[in-house]
Amino acid sequence: MSLQYKRETRETTVEIEIDSNICESFVDTGIGFFDHMLLTFLKYSDLKGRIKVTGDLYVDCHHTIEDTGISLGKAIEMIIKEKPVRRYGSSYISMDDALVRSVIDMGGRPFLEFRYDFKKEKLGEYDTDMTKEFLRAFTMNSLSTLHIDVIRGENEHHITEAIYKSLGVSVKEAIEDLESKEVF
Repeated sequence: MSLQYKRETRETTVEIEIDSNICESFVDTGIGFFDHMLLTFLKYSDLKGRIKVTGDLYVDCHHTIEDTGISLGKAIEMIIKEKPVRRYGSSYISMDDALVRSVIDMGGRPFLEFRYDFKKEKLGEYDTDMTKEFLRAFTMNSLSTLHIDVIRGENEHHITEAIYKSLGVSVKEAIEDLESKEVF
């Protein structure tokens, strides 16, 4: 099964392909740390895909990250419409000093509860406050309820990576096909 989604605005062009026949996922947003986080999300959600984003990075990373969240959320919503899914997913992910819990309900009622205030402003070219913006855009466009709690952690890289991994594991569980017991 294959799915493609494209979103074009004045600020960005986002192209997403989710395909179980892709051997290795590929992400290029122009923001190295964000590419790493999206690859992590794809791996832990058990989705194989390509994400290509061209954005106005000469301004800052905001539009690129937010529009990617919107587009990835829309793609996940398309997956949910294709088949009967488990709907709920949850996970605890630890990464060194970081411990993160995420719980998702992909039942059509968008809501985000995100509990963490970043202490560091940037990770490479990635603005840490954009983590919440990405999650909000993803949640609103996948029509899901998402709760993410950073339970503990000191290293912002570890915390952020645990957030994306935890989201991936929760999405994997939630989009499990109830008929075949497989993820998309």
